[in-house]
Amino acid sequence: MMGCGRAARQPEIPTLARLDALATALPLTQNPPPPPFDRPQTGFANVDEGLTALEGWRYVVQLEFDGVFARTPRQTRASARAEVWYNQLATARRVLVSTEGELIGQAENVRYEAVRLGPDAFLVREGVCLSGGSASRDAALAADLRAGDLVGGVTNATPTGRSAVINGEPVWQYDFTADDLRVPSIALADGGQVIFESGELWIAPRARAVVRF
Repeated sequence: MMGCGRAARQPEIPTLARLDALATALPLTQNPPPPPFDRPQTGFANVDEGLTALEGWRYVVQLEFDGVFARTPRQTRASARAEVWYNQLATARRVLVSTEGELIGQAENVRYEAVRLGPDAFLVREGVCLSGGSASRDAALAADLRAGDLVGGVTNATPTGRSAVINGEPVWQYDFTADDLRVPSIALADGGQVIFESGELWIAPRARAVVRF
């Protein structure tokens, strides 16, 4: 039978790697970002740092909490979402905020919209535009709300060499530890601690801004 012998020499399996090819063996996704972003980054303690230098952008901040009240078996869940738009040409900023569950002492769900047009700020709750007195101060605070105020950022981030394209922008991944996290919205007490499992930080060197956190 023909299957009992080898009519011709077959190539060795697996194929042996050539030393001169090892330098290019890594996929293109394992390349360092361009300078100066090829070094550890310390300028994103506020995750939205650098965005005001861009002509326009939009981002979404999402917080999810699932836990129990201290010293009780009572469970609680809460979430908060903020969408922020910015237009440099019009000097305009728009913020939509919504919360659900027992969050930051709020007994009821909250939803409001704040807009800044130049020096003026406006606040809309339940379809009513509020102005004057404390409403003007609240409008200014709400319209200037930043992602860094909610989720903080990373004080030290190291490039991993992994690259991708997110929202049409070339980005690179950065690694960080629990000690590098700055989370202003979490206040620990009574021996509380933050257990950090994993995280991702993606920076767009061309925009000098964080694209995903």
